[in-house]
Amino acid sequence: MTRPRINQRKIDHQARRRRRAKLLFTGLLPVLALGALLGLSAGLSWAYHSLLEADRFRLTQVQISGIERLTPAQVLDALAVPKGINMLNLKMERLRERLNELPWITNAEVRLDLPANLAVMVQERKPLALVEGPPSCLVDQAGTLFLPASAEQYPDLPRLGGFAEARLQPGDRLPSTVTNALKALQAELEAHPIRELTQERSIVAWSLDNGLIWKAPAGDLEIAFGAAGFKVKCARLRWILQRLKSSNRLKAVQKIDLDYRQRAFLTWQDANRMD
Repeated sequence: MTRPRINQRKIDHQARRRRRAKLLFTGLLPVLALGALLGLSAGLSWAYHSLLEADRFRLTQVQISGIERLTPAQVLDALAVPKGINMLNLKMERLRERLNELPWITNAEVRLDLPANLAVMVQERKPLALVEGPPSCLVDQAGTLFLPASAEQYPDLPRLGGFAEARLQPGDRLPSTVTNALKALQAELEAHPIRELTQERSIVAWSLDNGLIWKAPAGDLEIAFGAAGFKVKCARLRWILQRLKSSNRLKAVQKIDLDYRQRAFLTWQDANRMD
């Protein structure tokens, strides 16, 4: 009976040793895991900072697309990105916000083109006209005034009068009736140009009573178009101008009012004559 008791004590002793070893390992496991995690974090931190200082990711080129009115220099100035900066230090959202602060830009996107290029894509406003002030401002296709400007800066744009008393500011909007009428008239004149209406420094004014009124630079001729039906009215105007030029009477006309159905009303420089 003695040997079985001895064997049982050995078995119990071995079991206790295994339990102690298991408890010790269980207690050390979190410590080992924490040490491994700290070592991994230190390694990743070192690798990350090494990338931030690597010459391979130094900015060497900025590619800009979508600009027409803006210059590359204006875009670069707005970005304010130091030459040679490590690309991984750049914040894309902040760069996009800087570009969207430019009055000409409606939307901008910036992306990294690793290892050393920065790609910039912008959408510019399409100017519709120069609204005469004060202050005079450019207005876009949506009718939003966005940039103080002068006729000398943008001689290619039509000048839109009739809003001086409103003292419109950048950010204000024109009535949709005005912008829709002006866009429709411009589209018709682009498709079928009328030479007399392409004079530099001519003005298209808006009147609540007469709609769009074209005024010659010298102020000696006005053409009232109204607010719609420009295709028919422009065809009628071509016929009238041709007849007036063939009879050498164009300079005798003060105003041509086209805002009538199937006819036009002419006012002559001679106040005693009307047709």
